[in-house]
Amino acid sequence: MRDLLLGCPGVRVLATSREPLKLEGEAVYDLPPMAVPRAGAPVEGLAGYDAVRLFLERAQVDPEEQEPDVMSAAAEVCRRLDGIPLALGLAAAEVRGHGVAGVLSRLEEDLGSVADDAATAVPRHRTLDAVVDWSYATLDEKERSVLRRLAVFRGSFTPDAAEAVASGGGVPTPDVLPVLGRLVEKSLVTRSGMAAVRYRLLEVVRQYADHRLRTCGEHQEVADCHARWYADLARRMWRGVHDRSARPAGTSPLLELANLRAARQHLEARAHR
Repeated sequence: MRDLLLGCPGVRVLATSREPLKLEGEAVYDLPPMAVPRAGAPVEGLAGYDAVRLFLERAQVDPEEQEPDVMSAAAEVCRRLDGIPLALGLAAAEVRGHGVAGVLSRLEEDLGSVADDAATAVPRHRTLDAVVDWSYATLDEKERSVLRRLAVFRGSFTPDAAEAVASGGGVPTPDVLPVLGRLVEKSLVTRSGMAAVRYRLLEVVRQYADHRLRTCGEHQEVADCHARWYADLARRMWRGVHDRSARPAGTSPLLELANLRAARQHLEARAHR
């Protein structure tokens, strides 16, 4: 980022981050959490709060069709998650399997057991970390393995790349895309495009998954696999410059730049060991 700003003085960057980037000329705007109802607020007015509306919308729940106890549970979920949109989205993804009351019950149990992390001392960051941890705990073993291995990607990636890098660790290649689909449903991975599908991990989820990957001792193996895939992709893309029929479908140098750069850095670091 610093090199980009120094090399292109006319460029302005709008970025979201959990902490200031500490770059010259940076202007920090602290985006507050969404409004949540106070404890004991009348049920009739709960749907008027932004956090409650977002949670119910993401959970595909119609507030006009819900009993008062469901609305009260939804409001309590929002309070416990401090009105943080990402946390609300992750929790809402669990409503289909557990119901609103079930999500609240699991949050009460799991959030209460999460220890403070000195690196994320801001309360809403602790809440977000706790919700990602809670979401991870609800996954089955294949889903956890694929999510961990996806952490080596930077930016978006293709289904072919996901199959090549996320297979292994007990997950056969044919199982990767079905598992990836379930992670999309749980809001841990985003999907874009129709003809040329691409996936992406939100950065806070990627950082969490990367920590899990390193803790499990899998990082080196998966990073090697990622580097081999993108080294081969770079060769195929170079051939495609001169022969369009050889150009890999759904890729472009711009879309793949972050992953190509990460692969190069990994290979350079390995060469100097």
